Amino acid sequence: MSKILLIQEKSRHAANQEFRECCCLKRAFEYLNEKVDIWGQGWENFHDLPDFNSYDLIINMENYGDTWIPDLSVYTNPKKMLWVIDSHVRGLKPYLKIFKTGKYDMLLQSTKDYIQLDPHKKSIWFPNAVDDTLFSPNAWKEREKFIGYCGSKPKIRTPYLKRLYTWFGPDYQENIWVLGKDMVSAIQSYKIHFNLNIANDINFRSFETIGLGTVLCTNNNPQYHDLGFENNKNCILYDHKTDLFNKFHGNFKNLHMILSQYYNNQDQLENIAKIATQLSRKHTFKQRAKVLISILNGDEQLDWDFNLS
Repeated sequence: MSKILLIQEKSRHAANQEFRECCCLKRAFEYLNEKVDIWGQGWENFHDLPDFNSYDLIINMENYGDTWIPDLSVYTNPKKMLWVIDSHVRGLKPYLKIFKTGKYDMLLQSTKDYIQLDPHKKSIWFPNAVDDTLFSPNAWKEREKFIGYCGSKPKIRTPYLKRLYTWFGPDYQENIWVLGKDMVSAIQSYKIHFNLNIANDINFRSFETIGLGTVLCTNNNPQYHDLGFENNKNCILYDHKTDLFNKFHGNFKNLHMILSQYYNNQDQLENIAKIATQLSRKHTFKQRAKVLISILNGDEQLDWDFNLS
């Protein structure tokens, strides 16, 4: 049994508390019979500084801010990992600074493209995941809406959402800033869940959608193929590009044509959802935790196999 510390600020949204990444990973490690503590700003134990050297593994996870995190460079017993989730928003530079200052051993990069930007050559691809204790499929017949969207509404997504409403009207549902169990219920009411990653990332919602047995419709990205996603087999992919000035180029005509074909043949969607649900089992926090324990035990040669074929 390993002793593991997860460092992450407590969720600022009460409805999202048990969905926080540290809580999901803690449950996964405990499923594997590992001993796990969570520490960070907002938690009840925050003012009691842990004995960092007593741990075998410390994982500093994505936070709202980093100024409260102590200098971990003086602690040499644990293997130290930094899980970089939002580099597609902040850029990699602030994480590289934290990595160097804290003398971390490994960068867990959720965005594959950024591995080559690591000057320390200590990065591995560590994709986002789904907590299968919180996300599970419901009956297909209970899905009332053909397509829906649940999430935040940045400018890059707004033109798409307007068109989804125009195209499908009452068969389209929009749930903005719906969190926690209400978010799960919302996505379970869709046959198709629309998604647009903000940059070159593969967001958590991609994995959560297929974990709920809902068909994922998302922008194409080579990382999806690497993760086992196949267009029209276990997901629906559409083209979306941004130029150097972050102006977006949505091929709305193409997306409308794709979705209209499924709107007129909705019986195809249930089979796509079933295959996607099988894929989601390769992308659970439990599977990610197994990888981390393998690394902790000395195996750093990772061979991701996410394809079903």
